[in-house]
Amino acid sequence: MLYFLSIHCILYAQENISLLLKSKTEYKDSIQIAKSYSNSNFYLIKNSIVNKTPESTYTYNNIDLGELYKIDLFNPLQIKLFYKDQNSIVILDNKLSEIKKINFNYSNPLINVVAFSSANENNIWIYDEISMRLKKYNYIKGSFENIDIPIEGEVKSLKGNYNYCWLLTNNHLYKFNYTGSLIYKIQISEMDSFNFYKNNLIFVSNNNLFLFDESDGRIEKINYEKLLIKDFFVIDETLYIYDEDFLNQFEIKIN
Repeated sequence: MLYFLSIHCILYAQENISLLLKSKTEYKDSIQIAKSYSNSNFYLIKNSIVNKTPESTYTYNNIDLGELYKIDLFNPLQIKLFYKDQNSIVILDNKLSEIKKINFNYSNPLINVVAFSSANENNIWIYDEISMRLKKYNYIKGSFENIDIPIEGEVKSLKGNYNYCWLLTNNHLYKFNYTGSLIYKIQISEMDSFNFYKNNLIFVSNNNLFLFDESDGRIEKINYEKLLIKDFFVIDETLYIYDEDFLNQFEIKIN
């Protein structure tokens, strides 16, 4: 059953959420971007993506497409790379061999992708800056699904899984199901990006972290020694934060 939720005042709860530092590793030129559940470790090294497994090491680099802007590792068997300057997305298998290369400069009508994320099956969620709409693209068929959703505001972050899609703007957080039906739209501002944590979301804002509880719309500040957050990701109970020089690994503790 579809419902619409609009929250104009989100409470900051007093529940104590903190981070316990487990390790701190200098990364220099090699940035670890994720760990998969098949003992694979993914790294970004000078615009190349590298997959290191106990048996082998695989590397992918595409000089022709320029700077690698974003990597989506939601499905390690269908890794998605976004080359924003070339308006292109490349899809790789777990050995970093090309499955598909998509150049949206040749789409009709023209699409200018500014954000994207994995979706269900062979689909990708994309936000088109020209039409200011969220769309769903099937890269096997090479066509857009019958989903075309207008979005208000500047898009900050877009993430999805097999069932849902979350889109953060400068004013709202949207959640859609895989058919594109709106589940909720929450008025929220001053958040820069987010990642998944269990059935909730973790936001970052001005180097502060907040836990968003989807069940009641509350945002709770996470207590920790403040860092310059260049990027972060979450695996199970562990939060990984990149500052200027180190990869910090934290255990999330909720009292």
